[in-house]
Amino acid sequence: LTLGLLWRPSAGGNRVWLLPPLFALWANCDAWFILGPLTAGLYWLGDAVQARWTAHHKGRSKLLYAVLAGTAACLLNPFHVRVFALPPELSPGVLGSGLETDVRFQGYFASPWGAESLIRAPYWLVPAGAAYYLLVAAGVGSFIMNGRNLNAGRLLVWIVFALLGAFELRLIPFFAVVAAPVAAWNLQDFAADYRARSAELLPRWDRLLGIGRWLSVLAGAVLIVAAW
Repeated sequence: LTLGLLWRPSAGGNRVWLLPPLFALWANCDAWFILGPLTAGLYWLGDAVQARWTAHHKGRSKLLYAVLAGTAACLLNPFHVRVFALPPELSPGVLGSGLETDVRFQGYFASPWGAESLIRAPYWLVPAGAAYYLLVAAGVGSFIMNGRNLNAGRLLVWIVFALLGAFELRLIPFFAVVAAPVAAWNLQDFAADYRARSAELLPRWDRLLGIGRWLSVLAGAVLIVAAW
């Protein structure tokens, strides 16, 4: 929902005001609610930087106010300010407990880019691992293909979640939820730009692009399920 509200805004941009109630509900349901304000804040930051350096790109100041209101809305829970705590997977108490050296728990702290996952126990040989590396490659490739219409906010969000997924195997689902839609939207933007620059080929490509769009949605759904 957060990604959809950010990347498919309404005509007047008022849809972003659905973020505060969404974040308030999230804060009362899950320790990882902080990803909501973080995602929205990163998108606004990238959008603001792009607006500053690109003449034809307009920033979305309304989004900043929605992010601030959404962060404040997270206080509407029984823990109030104490709700802003690191999730267990990132808590210093867990990371510094020595469990990562215990053979019984090493798998919980392994990185998909570490020697354990790449060589000794190849993570890329299992379906979930293969889906993860494919998602990384698809994301990088989609940004390269869509370089003419690069969305800085989208790129910044992707980078942060890619780093999160690279930190520990058990955090990959968060990256998967972001990476698949990003790749799909980038490819859609690339296709739309290609069509605009190749108007004479439209009759021939219309059907193929439609098929490709549905295949992208299907592939993204399969990759998310496999990576999860």
